Amino acid sequence: MTSSAPPRMPGHRQPGVPAHSRRSTPTALLVAATLGLVALATGCGEQPGSSSPPPGGVEVRDSLGISIVEVRSLEDPGPGGLEVVWADSVRFGRTGAAEADPEYLFGGVSGALRLADGTVVVADRQALALRMFTPDGTHLRTVGRRGEGPGEFQAVTGIRRLPGDSIFVIDRGTRWSVFDPDGAFVTSGRFDLSDWASDIYPEIEGVFSDGSFFIRHRFGRDTREEADVRVSIPQWRAYRSGRTGDPIAHFDTIMGPATVQLSGAGGAPGGGMPARPVMLRPQMGLFDVVQGDHVYRVSDHLDEIRVHDADGALQRIIRFQVEQEDRQAAAPSADRADDPEVAEAQRRHEELQTRFERTFPELADQVGGTALFSGLAVDEAGFLWLRQGRGEGVPEGMARWLVLDPDGVPRHSVHLPERWTARGQGGMAIGTDAITTTEMDEFMVQTVVVAPLRRP
Repeated sequence: MTSSAPPRMPGHRQPGVPAHSRRSTPTALLVAATLGLVALATGCGEQPGSSSPPPGGVEVRDSLGISIVEVRSLEDPGPGGLEVVWADSVRFGRTGAAEADPEYLFGGVSGALRLADGTVVVADRQALALRMFTPDGTHLRTVGRRGEGPGEFQAVTGIRRLPGDSIFVIDRGTRWSVFDPDGAFVTSGRFDLSDWASDIYPEIEGVFSDGSFFIRHRFGRDTREEADVRVSIPQWRAYRSGRTGDPIAHFDTIMGPATVQLSGAGGAPGGGMPARPVMLRPQMGLFDVVQGDHVYRVSDHLDEIRVHDADGALQRIIRFQVEQEDRQAAAPSADRADDPEVAEAQRRHEELQTRFERTFPELADQVGGTALFSGLAVDEAGFLWLRQGRGEGVPEGMARWLVLDPDGVPRHSVHLPERWTARGQGGMAIGTDAITTTEMDEFMVQTVVVAPLRRP
């Protein structure tokens, strides 16, 4: 694949992703899919396997019906036929400081997705609207406005594509709306929060293929203090719910990233005041990714990815058993290590890590160590994308992503712009034939990029 960074593309009307025919979806079917009353045939339920044997350093075995994949080497597998076609990329929106048509200027992108016919939908959290564009970047229509009525938003915090190309919009984490592929309002709902404390509201983290929700919420913290070291580890619950937020299935409790704080002489300069809390493995954090009928879970203290079905049953464990020197070479913290400020921050982080491990050795195996990856995405074909960072052989401004097949076996590596992320508002949405993501220019103006994918 081409290893150079993607070109900057001025304007918004450029040839690019070919359009595909759209199949219209009856409104009744859209409603049923959203409420979880009908299971649609999407091809996402039973993920495809791989007919090729695993490469060296990878062992696949079965344990009581659970597939265990052990990866002992992070050797770069190369593109293997997976390629980003940068020449056909299309940019949506306007860049630069000059005035532009407001329909092409995004106030704050909270998500973007591409429908089957190439239509691109951009969720703008500042405008409280959805902007819809043709495949070549021409504005089609704007949907929604501020309000609490049908088709209106209080806060556009996320966007997902449902079966049949219906558009699911998350509003403040507990209110949701659904639109058809042409932007017409279909239905909406909200959770009853009367029994919840204000600081632990449940939030919709994903949507299964049948329209049910994956919900996560924080329910407590494990806080310990000894001498001048204080550690705090948040605990999270997750479950699958219907349209009202009532649980249908439960998932394992998971721990979030630990924060460590020093006080007294070991804290802020001069002593006496506590230092700012530092998060161990801040680049990894807590990830729950929903794709089709599966949940992919990786927490800060585990070197493994656990794949569950929609009912919470564990189906696969992908475990990375890598030697320490290979772990340090692959660590995302190696990014920008030549920057003095970054190098000092890394030194301070390592110092806190050492103090923490000495003070709380019983927790060291759970939340300590070096993270191997700084991002996880799952594409619509069930392939897992893990961000490794820059590392050896990666061009300036790019980051290497290790791509695992649906069985959890490393098959490809791809270089993507370092600024592209897998999580959060504006993160990548990876389809079967394109990546849709958000970029920001030197004037802090956001645009959306669609980069076609060529698969083997």
